Amino acid sequence: IINGKYSQYTIYYRTDRGLMGGAAVGQQVVSQTTHVFYVHDSVAAEFEAALATLGTVTEEKKPIVITGGVTDITDMVKAGTKKELTPTIDGGSTVAYVSATTTADWLTVTPGTTKVGFTGTSNDSGAARSAKATVTVSAKNGVSASKEITITQLNA
Repeated sequence: IINGKYSQYTIYYRTDRGLMGGAAVGQQVVSQTTHVFYVHDSVAAEFEAALATLGTVTEEKKPIVITGGVTDITDMVKAGTKKELTPTIDGGSTVAYVSATTTADWLTVTPGTTKVGFTGTSNDSGAARSAKATVTVSAKNGVSASKEITITQLNA
């Protein structure tokens, strides 16, 4: 279906065949096949229900991508002024937690459930200063994605 949304299902079927090997005496043989299905979302629930009748189903965690809300901060001015970033993600999950790391001693990071904040100390050096920070978004499906940004604080 054109413009339809599909999910990929990869099924590994594995069975122990017993003592059949010819490379060594008593060699255990295992057969495995791989089957890939692309299922339209309109019938995904029925497909998953049918899979559950076959045996153990293990869902792999889908990767996420940061699609917006994480950009360089170029206008931090006053000490104590907080700048916040609210990331958006793609990958079939929702944001569960946002954090960041930086080696800059003049930045304080405030993590949160949907956004992360950055607060700078007083900059009386006479010049702007910049630092790198890595913003990490954790999704409800248990995976995370990171993006590096630059934070610039003007002379205040």
